[in-house]
Amino acid sequence: MGAIRVTALLAAVFAAPAGLGASDQADCSSGKVLEMDPVRYVAACMNLAEQGYDEAQFNLGLIHDTGQGVPQDYSEALQWYLPAAEAGFVPAQFNLGNMYYYGWGVSQDLAQAAYWHRVAAENGHAWSQHNLAWMYLNGEGVPKNTQEAVRLYRAAADQGFALSQNDLGYLYATGHAVEQNYVSAMMWYELAAGQGDPRALHNMAYMKERMSTQQVSRAEQLAEAFQPVSRFTLYE
Repeated sequence: MGAIRVTALLAAVFAAPAGLGASDQADCSSGKVLEMDPVRYVAACMNLAEQGYDEAQFNLGLIHDTGQGVPQDYSEALQWYLPAAEAGFVPAQFNLGNMYYYGWGVSQDLAQAAYWHRVAAENGHAWSQHNLAWMYLNGEGVPKNTQEAVRLYRAAADQGFALSQNDLGYLYATGHAVEQNYVSAMMWYELAAGQGDPRALHNMAYMKERMSTQQVSRAEQLAEAFQPVSRFTLYE
């Protein structure tokens, strides 16, 4: 389960609303403004957020979530994440999922965590797909469903998400929830290791001791031929 939030400020891609200067749009998307003049940053984002602009709502949620330029306040973060998430802003949906999973500023609620990760996952968010896969694999907030877990891991892995590639490799290596297949396991480990995942590097070494030269070569061929998809939605 990934504990990391979306932590980067998002550049505002919206048009400045009527009656508001373009400076609000620029200021709300500037990490430099946040660092040098947080009061100005918050005011700019507030002007946009109160007009319903979800990127600005997310940025306000994020600074309160992480304590960037303002005192950390999970409750305030939640108040801004929620309207952005309800408007369909995927990074806010992902961060809400983590807040409910870990009980950051809210009572821990695994069902709500699963709900928000599912919404983001359906919109192609690889990390939410990964987190929801873990929840289905372990029956956290949702009924245990290993087939759904594998499907979600695969959706994220196909986007090149290293954590899911490693975990999918583990499932194939152990035969948990899938038919055991060392070649498939090694392929996914190689892809994750190629992105620097230390677990996958360790797992590759373990697998090589148990595979034939031909099996390792086939896994390498499959990994080399792999082409990640830019976005994998679940229910199109």
